[in-house]
Amino acid sequence: MVTKMTLPQNKSALLVSSAILLRQAGYDLKAIEVLQDAIHDDPGFAPAYVLLGALYQATSSDAQAEIFFRKALEIEPDNTEALQGLGLFLISQNRYSEALPYLEKHLQKNPTDSLSLDGLLEAFHHLPGREEKIQVTLKTAWEQSKNTEFGIRYGRYLLDQGDPQEARNVLTAVVEISTTARTLSELALTCLLTNDCIYATHLLQKAVEIDPQFDRAWRGLAQCYNEARNFDKGLEAAERAIAINPNHYRNWQAKSDVLLSLGQFDQALLASQKGIEIIHSKAEGKAEAEPVLAVLYLQRFAAFIRLGHLENAVAEMTLARQEIPNDHRFYQYPVEILSTTNQANQALEILDSVSNPDLMERLAALKFKVLHQLGRSQEALNFIRPYLEKKSEERLNVLADIGADFYQHGLSEPAIAVYRQLVDLKPNDGRFSSNLGYFLIEKGETTQAEELLIQVADHPKVGLFGEIAHCDLAYLYNITGAYEKSRKASAAVLESKYRKEEAMLRVSFWVNGKMQPDPISIPGRLMTLEDAARACGAAAAMAATQITRAQSIVEDLRKDSANKSLVGMIAGCVEAAKGDLSAAIETWNQVLNAVNNTPDESALRAWMVLSK
Repeated sequence: MVTKMTLPQNKSALLVSSAILLRQAGYDLKAIEVLQDAIHDDPGFAPAYVLLGALYQATSSDAQAEIFFRKALEIEPDNTEALQGLGLFLISQNRYSEALPYLEKHLQKNPTDSLSLDGLLEAFHHLPGREEKIQVTLKTAWEQSKNTEFGIRYGRYLLDQGDPQEARNVLTAVVEISTTARTLSELALTCLLTNDCIYATHLLQKAVEIDPQFDRAWRGLAQCYNEARNFDKGLEAAERAIAINPNHYRNWQAKSDVLLSLGQFDQALLASQKGIEIIHSKAEGKAEAEPVLAVLYLQRFAAFIRLGHLENAVAEMTLARQEIPNDHRFYQYPVEILSTTNQANQALEILDSVSNPDLMERLAALKFKVLHQLGRSQEALNFIRPYLEKKSEERLNVLADIGADFYQHGLSEPAIAVYRQLVDLKPNDGRFSSNLGYFLIEKGETTQAEELLIQVADHPKVGLFGEIAHCDLAYLYNITGAYEKSRKASAAVLESKYRKEEAMLRVSFWVNGKMQPDPISIPGRLMTLEDAARACGAAAAMAATQITRAQSIVEDLRKDSANKSLVGMIAGCVEAAKGDLSAAIETWNQVLNAVNNTPDESALRAWMVLSK
């Protein structure tokens, strides 16, 4: 541990020098004898105690080692070798809190010493609540020493903490001190992470000019070119990295990334497999390679999916889970694919295989979703309840997104089941109640839908959702014949500060003397609340034979709405209500050429047939 000291030339110093030579030659016990002589000759000579402490530690005589390190500090409290020796000894004994004062004092005196820095960081990693101390220590070490290695370590730590901009600032200063292929590559990574691909490319081109054999810069260039969609250059750069070092798994990862972008999925599978094989062949360092191993498996999963080989993709994730059992992606990705291909039972089997409680907590919402997809709604609720005891607001919103996603994909039954549970869990949440009411309208459960929507619309603290509820009520009242109520609900929206906000809504149409529901019933139309309110208001006015009012609403829509197709559909309805069927058909025909969805197209064609 301690191999070099500056010593005065006296007898004890000569004996210590002899002991160092014996230690270097492998004669530890003989070195200890010589040091004992030195202490006998001069009991106050601290360097002899320091070296004895190191030798006893090397020979696993830990109790003796600690005694001699501490004795050295009794003699010379500021002896730097003794401070470091005792501090690192205590680290080796997992006595982290005891080690801190010695290593901190040593690093203050020797700000460029990497051994003490490493010891301090190890201690902080093992002590709870010391995350800020890690950053402060690295920052102080860098600022006091301006040592490029410390700067790189500090920059990397900032990246790990999700602060790429500050990491870029630090590494820019590092490059100003030492411009090498390595420092340029470190800075380039921060540029990539701050969305500055152009400057990252410039830095890496400069790096390969300085050192054409620096494979890390070449694979960085491969990533830059890939993100810039210059795939041919990206592949060329990845090949250069592999030519320099064919045994570095990251180089194969870089090649696989570009091949995926090129759509060469079979070749991407070969490249990613080569990277995996290199990692498997490593005798040590596998923990360091694990993040890349995970990416390589995910590359293979993506390639199989793009090739349409779902079974192979799922099998690849099974292999990945065997090697890295606690990576949530190896569960989440196959489950999501299986659940969208009507294989929810197989998806549930994967989730049921999770044994790590922390991992299960992360995947809990996904399991809730799969259980609902299988129609096991009560089981889903019983499963998720314990996870709602903490972060309840955040997690309820995740469940709400799941229900909305079901509805977006036309799965109304599980969507309604999810939102019924959400309303029971949090009855006064405007989003939950208004969405459930919206879903129930389409199912024909208008009485319960009305109760829910009125509750939201009348609530003073739900903001936007209160006006969304008014829009939904306007639609509901139109399709149930309560036209005056629809008019009032629409008027409330048009007086609201939220009228320009967008939401998924429905509108009704008055066609040939009947109120027609929205052709796009599931999931509805993304539109402004103002457009929805005016559309329903126009339909209600026509139903009440208030044609002049309906015409006025259409003019407002023409002036303010960006949804020209919707405006045309309503305008045609007004022409038909006036009795000008040819004008109505002409207007609808114009809309027909512009609509980009099948339900509206089918509705328009049906309206024109009825109007002839």
